[in-house]
Amino acid sequence: MFYDLLVIGDDREGLDSAVTTARLGHRAAIVLDHEQPPSAEILAKGAELEVQRRRGVTMWGWRSEIERLTDQLRSGQDSLLRAVGIDQFPGRARFIAPTSVEVRAGKQNQLASAARFVIACGTVSRQPASFQIDGRRVVVAEMLMKLDEIPRSALVVGAGVTGRTAALTLARLGVEVTVVDEHVSLFDLFQIFDDSFDLFQSMQIAFRLGEEVIGTELLENRQPAVRLASGRILRADVIVVCVGREGNTRDLNLEAVDVGLDERGRVWCDSAGQTWSPHVVAVGDVVGFSGRSSQRSRLVSAS
Repeated sequence: MFYDLLVIGDDREGLDSAVTTARLGHRAAIVLDHEQPPSAEILAKGAELEVQRRRGVTMWGWRSEIERLTDQLRSGQDSLLRAVGIDQFPGRARFIAPTSVEVRAGKQNQLASAARFVIACGTVSRQPASFQIDGRRVVVAEMLMKLDEIPRSALVVGAGVTGRTAALTLARLGVEVTVVDEHVSLFDLFQIFDDSFDLFQSMQIAFRLGEEVIGTELLENRQPAVRLASGRILRADVIVVCVGREGNTRDLNLEAVDVGLDERGRVWCDSAGQTWSPHVVAVGDVVGFSGRSSQRSRLVSAS
């Protein structure tokens, strides 16, 4: 199976590239990994709907809303792709040659080749070893829906976009939430949140700012806790680690297509998304912004 364009991942810009290519009369295909966890936006919307529809919020109800929203999103996506004649490969892609990928789905493997590729596989939460993430007491945002029950309290480490979204999601579910961040000040909060600051206040989300987090540990009663550089220990039922994102590129074998990655697994490319390989571009969150600067410098020095 040979295509003019093969998109790996379902970031919006990647889908748009596939649709545009198909509408121009060229052959396009897309690799969709449905094993990836739902986005933070889906988790937040699911929590909002669960609160609206039920008197007693439960993990089962929240998970059901997330699954319904995910199915709805995929159904609409599938209808669009079919309408314009885009082939879909469910599974995880891995480059086996500069113009060929193997798509793995369970025990089944499929091969596909293309003249051009778009890397649109997005990012996932970083999991630093110092936080001892176990998926039960200490988790990243993508793991929240897999908890056995909704916790009574949660500590969110990091006030970035993922951390703020996770904090709001949990607060909507009735969880007592505290956000800890070393690099954000109170002044930054007003700038970051802008008009939404009142929402965080109404949800009674607490913030501990300028506090350096050393890591996590389990106390004698098996309760997870965060240890601060000051020596203080903060306890909660669940610790949610939101300390940055990394490219969802670990299994792509991009070395086979001469595509470079930065220290966080994001694709190095220029401002137009062009990678070191002339037939591969990257779009969406997987683009490494530090890589853009490095790539521009590399091109300037080479000329």
